[in-house]
This record gives sequence, C-alpha cells and structure tokens, in this order.
Amino acid sequence: MEKNVKIKGLESPVSQLIMGTAWLDFNREAKVMEATLEAYVAAGGNTLDTGRFYGGGAAEKILAKWLDRSGLRGRLLFTSKAGHYYVNEQNEHFPELSRVRPDCIAEDLDFSLDHLGLDHFDIFMMHRDNPEVPVAPLIDQLEEQHRAGRIRAYGLSNWTLPRVGEALEYAASRGYQGISVLSPSYSLATVHSPRWPGCEYVNDDYALAFKGTEVVILPWGAQGGGYFSETWTRENAPAGFADCYFNAENEEKLKRAKELARKYGALPVNIALAYLLNQGLPIAPVIGPRSPGELAASLRALDIRLSPAEVDYLALRRGGPIVEGMAHER
Repeated sequence: MEKNVKIKGLESPVSQLIMGTAWLDFNREAKVMEATLEAYVAAGGNTLDTGRFYGGGAAEKILAKWLDRSGLRGRLLFTSKAGHYYVNEQNEHFPELSRVRPDCIAEDLDFSLDHLGLDHFDIFMMHRDNPEVPVAPLIDQLEEQHRAGRIRAYGLSNWTLPRVGEALEYAASRGYQGISVLSPSYSLATVHSPRWPGCEYVNDDYALAFKGTEVVILPWGAQGGGYFSETWTRENAPAGFADCYFNAENEEKLKRAKELARKYGALPVNIALAYLLNQGLPIAPVIGPRSPGELAASLRALDIRLSPAEVDYLALRRGGPIVEGMAHER
C-alpha cells in the first residue's frame, strides 16, 4: 500500500486506507481476526482506527492482545475517539446518555490509552456531537491533551458543517493546532435515515468544502456498510440497515457500479470505494474488512482511476451508459 496521506500534526503519513476495528468482537474466530490485521500490515497498511465502545468494549481488548503477540505496537499509528454515548458490554446502545463533555474526553482518552498499552494517540476525535454543548470547552480540552503530548492530531467525527465551522474558527482564534481531520459517514451511497443515532451521513458537497484546506477526511462506512458488496437483502439486513441504504437512488448507483466494475475487471464495492479515492482531495477512508479475502478486495480500489465523467455517472449527476473506452485519466 504505497499511497498515503499527510495529516497536520503527524510526522508520518497515514495509509490511504485505514483499518477499522469496530467489527472485532468475541463472537468471531480469533485466527481470522488476527490474520486480517496481519494481512493489512503486510500490505503496507500502518493505521488502525478504534474507539472505546466498539463491540461493547471488546474491540480494544482483542486489539490489545494482538498487539502484545505481534509486537507491532511501535510500528503502527492509532486513531481513537471520545464522547460516544454509553454502550454496555452486551453492545446495547443508550443514545439518551450523551457524553459530549470535556471530562469525557479525558476519561475516554485515559481509558483507551490504558487498555491498548499506548502513551499517546496519533489522531483523537470527538465521536459524537451535541449541539447544546458549546464548542469552546470541547476544543480547549482537545488542545490541552495535544499540548500534554497525549494526542498528536485531533478532529471531529459526525459533526455537521456549521458546527465544524464553529470549531475551526474558535481554534484559529486561540492559536491552537486546530482540526486536522473530519470523520463523517461518507460513501457513494445516498442515506435518508441514519442507521445509528447521532451519525452524520454526508455527500460530496460536505467533503469538497475542505478541498484545498489542511483538513483531511477520514470517512467511515466508506463502502456503504456492505450495500455495494450485496452482503445484505432487505429481509436479512441488520437492524436499521435497510432503512439506511435500501432506496431508489442506491439501487441505481449499484447498477452503475456493476457496469463500471465490468469495465475495470473489479467488483462493485471496489468501484464504490474508488469513487471516494477519485474525488481529488486528501482522503483516507476507514474500511472494515472481516477476512483477508475482503481486505484484498478493498485494496483493489487503490488501483482504479475513475474519470470525472465516471464519478459524475456514479453520483447520478449525468446519464449513461458510460461509453466503452472512455479515458480513465483525471
């Protein structure tokens, strides 16, 4: 994985594809989880994304054991988050228990550093937002932790554009290092109904608003949560998935992704991920492959160069079909 992205505050760039760990849990076979993580590193990946409440807390425990056994802790970069609402060990969510507070930033940072055996996170983000909480004390706390050497760069996940704007302006007014990354759910998919409370699903306009700035987008759900791999049907999809992804726009987008997949000798999910990588802006999607085979499929997207016309075609901004042999260069 030769492609990488430079992020303000980090000496080393992150891999253009970041390995998510929200899928790690004790119900999965340990050998498969470890083989997938090892395959990511073997492919040149260097960044793992985690969070205190992933898998009801199981993800960080599993990751820590793997880091102990593999000896790779010092070779990798780590991202984590704070302020997610409470999730118990059975992975039951309690969105009414908001934790978007400065004290929760310190608490979650302490918790995750301790559980993962780290002395700092390379990237640390607010995991959720609460518009009723002023921006200033949250950014103050992130900057304080940065200056204490416990986080190298910081950012915001699932924040709306107006709130991001407030945070950027406040950080600049105080002379802070400021926001380095944003992590909304951004993919080819059109989403009308969020899968989980407090999630911010965005489109190209949101991402392209930061083109030419120092802010890098780290989109989660970057492959449409499995929609473009046709992992689920309406009948067997997990709770909230069907309402989130099954709609007329995505049906047409999947059809077009299949068409381009045939052209490029790839899979529709590769085309969906390539859609993000060909937006012409610094971006490092968070992916969640659950086996070495799924990882290999995700990596295929790095080699696909979509033309501007093909990007517009996938986004339903132009009709089709795409003419055979259309230039691949951007």
